[in-house]
Amino acid sequence: MTCKTSTITRPVTGTTPISINLLVDGSPVDLTNADFVYMIYRKTSGLITLTGVVDTDPKTGSVTFDPSSSEVDEVGEFDYYVKVIWANGDIQPFNMAKINFTEIVT
Repeated sequence: MTCKTSTITRPVTGTTPISINLLVDGSPVDLTNADFVYMIYRKTSGLITLTGVVDTDPKTGSVTFDPSSSEVDEVGEFDYYVKVIWANGDIQPFNMAKINFTEIVT
């Protein structure tokens, strides 16, 4: 399984959810009855674990993670990791990549 986007950039305390599209050979993965965990390893404040929400049409392969502003308040580039938990209990880890939280410039 691959992810359409592997490096994500967003402002700290941004309110936009993090969305990813899961694809196999360019086609969306059917996420019916799947659960997701999104983990960000921050340097000073540790691990953040978020639960994903599958799109209303699970056949689109889209899942969204909605962190609170306090979960994305540290500026820097961090590793992130996503795993899918299938309905049969199988856990499939994938997509260790980077997320970059930037300063908000006013």
